[in-house]
Amino acid sequence: MPSKLPIRVVHVSGQDEGYPAIELNRHSPTTRGWVSSRFCLYPQDLVVYLEQRSRIRKVQILSHQYLIASKIEFFVGDVPDGVSHNLQNARYSRLGYVALSDNEKTGFRARELKSVHVDAVGVYLKLVIHKNYVNKHNLYNQVGLVAVNLIGDPLYSPMDIVSRPDKAPDDRVFGPDYISPLDDLAFDMYQDREIADVIRKLEARKHDAVLSEQFELAKRLRDAVLQLQRVGEKLGKLEVEKRQAVENEDYERANLKKIQMDEYRLQIYRELDVAGLLAGRAPFDSAPLSMPPAAAARRSSPPPPPLLEPIGARRSPSPPPQSSYRPAVAYSTDYDDRPLPALKHQQTGGSHTPLPEDDDGAGGAGITGEPENLTEKDMREASAVIDMFGLPLVTKAFSKTWSHREDALLDAYKQVNEMSAQDERDPRQVFRAGVYLCQRGVQDKVFSVFRAALSLNKLLLTDFTQRHSIQRHEIQYACDRVLPGLLQKTGDTAPRMRDTSKQYLVEMSQWAHLRPLQAVPHECLKPFKPSAHERLGVGRVDVAAALYRQHGLSDGVTLDGLMTFAVKALDHRHGDVRESAESLIVELYKQQDKAVVRSHLPPDDERTRRNTLYRKLFEAFDRVDGKQPRAAQQQQQEEAQQRQIEELKRQQKELRELAAQQQQAKEKPKQDSAAPPSSRKAKPAGGKAKPANASEQQPPQEQQEQPQQQETPRNIEDEPVPKLAVDDDEACIFCDEKVQGGSTEQGMEVHFWKSCPMLKRCTSCRQVVEIAMLSEHLLNECEHSAEFRKCPYCTEAIPVAEHEQHVRDNLCNHAVEGQSHCPLCHENFPTGDDGWKEHLTGSDGCKQNPRRLIALNRKAEDAGGGGGGNGQSRKSKLPQPRK
Repeated sequence: MPSKLPIRVVHVSGQDEGYPAIELNRHSPTTRGWVSSRFCLYPQDLVVYLEQRSRIRKVQILSHQYLIASKIEFFVGDVPDGVSHNLQNARYSRLGYVALSDNEKTGFRARELKSVHVDAVGVYLKLVIHKNYVNKHNLYNQVGLVAVNLIGDPLYSPMDIVSRPDKAPDDRVFGPDYISPLDDLAFDMYQDREIADVIRKLEARKHDAVLSEQFELAKRLRDAVLQLQRVGEKLGKLEVEKRQAVENEDYERANLKKIQMDEYRLQIYRELDVAGLLAGRAPFDSAPLSMPPAAAARRSSPPPPPLLEPIGARRSPSPPPQSSYRPAVAYSTDYDDRPLPALKHQQTGGSHTPLPEDDDGAGGAGITGEPENLTEKDMREASAVIDMFGLPLVTKAFSKTWSHREDALLDAYKQVNEMSAQDERDPRQVFRAGVYLCQRGVQDKVFSVFRAALSLNKLLLTDFTQRHSIQRHEIQYACDRVLPGLLQKTGDTAPRMRDTSKQYLVEMSQWAHLRPLQAVPHECLKPFKPSAHERLGVGRVDVAAALYRQHGLSDGVTLDGLMTFAVKALDHRHGDVRESAESLIVELYKQQDKAVVRSHLPPDDERTRRNTLYRKLFEAFDRVDGKQPRAAQQQQQEEAQQRQIEELKRQQKELRELAAQQQQAKEKPKQDSAAPPSSRKAKPAGGKAKPANASEQQPPQEQQEQPQQQETPRNIEDEPVPKLAVDDDEACIFCDEKVQGGSTEQGMEVHFWKSCPMLKRCTSCRQVVEIAMLSEHLLNECEHSAEFRKCPYCTEAIPVAEHEQHVRDNLCNHAVEGQSHCPLCHENFPTGDDGWKEHLTGSDGCKQNPRRLIALNRKAEDAGGGGGGNGQSRKSKLPQPRK
């Protein structure tokens, strides 16, 4: 398993006197790191040596906060077998580079940690450090690195395998590629070194306990490690402050820090029974307490003085020098102002009070007696509250016992309720102090404390606000502090806590002093992240729906706000949240402007309906509109299309038969003229032959053809006569092209629906229509014809939503009288069937007809006869929809 590799700097281009490269050999909170020499030449080289040949898996670089390089390149160096390990014999391979931030956004206070995953084998790692960023703090154009860390696997020779350190527990628990967080650079740079060593030992004991299935011991070891990590960070900062005091020659403060650290470390070892845990036994199951050797050595030192200096005598910390450690984590208070952790609480006669019935299992037991004393930090934080309500009340408000916290809120309620105009306290300050207590109480896990906080908050924002004329900005301040906690409680694990929060938020929105501010709807309708917890997401949507049902579209509840909130909730990863949001959207669609609701959603088309969520939503919209479900509509469309195809086939058959009859009628006179004279002139017996053109001597066949030609429909006479099919080909009745397999139903059907250049599928109803009749179809025949209006200029069908703007702009290509107008490319061209065919199938025809190129490759030899007439009065060969 990869682990931390020991390194040693063996070469550097240059270094500052106060920041030598050997600082990179160890990692601790007090590490200064390496800094290049002033006004050095770039790039700078830095080479680290590994104790043995290793497979490097991860490289970490911690940069200086303002002496920052623009780029760092990495090279791994290896030495051939049998050759001594020195820089002259190393052969380097480039791994890549990382670019660093200029750090302006953080004000040159934070340090950037770069972690790069690699896979390389060698004994050297070379860093090529490029030119620095220029800033006002970097006066000498230097670059600096605080730490370099390598993680990987040492490569052992066959003879050395038996001596390999035992890391089998980690391999068996986590796998061979697992990298422990304890090997990360951030761990060593923030942890006290002694505590870090103890943590590593406890972590190894935890793995052993897991493998031996001692899970109770593993649990205690885990908790001890977590607590020691926090302690290590505190001790690390104390070590930095001690180092700083030494540099400033403030030896009194340095000694105080040292005593604090020793006492704090011993206290933690005693509380956690570190020695017992390292020995593999449960805490406090053995008699005398033993401590690590380093701690035991310090045990003989004289008792430390009080840890907290008098506030008036405490020195102001001196500004840190450039070399001091600046962790990225901000600490709110100085650790010299914190008391030592208390010993295990001993029961000294106090009786236990059972948890209240409305305590949802959180918080400590209701122990009677005096509450704990306030820490220095808590006193500073609550100083304004102490001035208004007194120290005893605030002490109870900060207590670990739920009954004290509840009593504090009830006492505050009583004081606020009884406060009169003659009271010396400033109402505004009392209001703010009460809001502070409400903010803490709303976040409490015990329901009785939470309920008391809600009562105090209601009193402040209703009766107290009215009696003392609290200004609006103060009321807004109270809402900003309390509402986020209330919204968070809508996702609490306890059902009673969730329901109470929801009801209270709706009630708050109705209070007279809050309605003009619209603070509650504004906060409740803020979209939340898709990664929010399921209960919180459902609770937030429930609150939004309740606000809408209570207020409608008023008092800050707007349709756009609701839809923005609900649509964002549709992206949540959990189905219950999406269903709640869908219900809210459907409710808005039923009761509000449907167009506005749809405008916040994707377009209702086939692509969108492939998404199950939107398909369900749009089907619900269809039910609200009284429409059939899309599946039923599609089935009806398919049936209508099938009927249309059958009608097309029937008409095609009739036209083919009629064409055949016309062809036979034209060929019959030719046959008669080619016959022998005896067959053309009948010579009656005993008389002269009559003239051949005599009507009574007209051939019977010609007499039968005349009435047949008179019965020919007028619209068919203008159609070109399609050629008869040869073998398996058949001529299309629209484009006169021969269709392979057209004599079969399937062949001609495929041609109509996919490749005939004279036809097009309507984008609204999906029926096949002639392109020449497309505008007329959309305006009169399409089932969605109500969604289109005719343009008076170009005569095309324009969607209703765009028609007014289209006519107003008057930018379309106007139709010309006596010419046809294409609805695809909007061009005008000669009228008639020949004009349409040339435009839709010709080489210089409609560029917007996607089937034209297909037709050019299969253009018929004979275009057929053309028909006259204006394209606008052209009659479609396709069957009209049945009414």
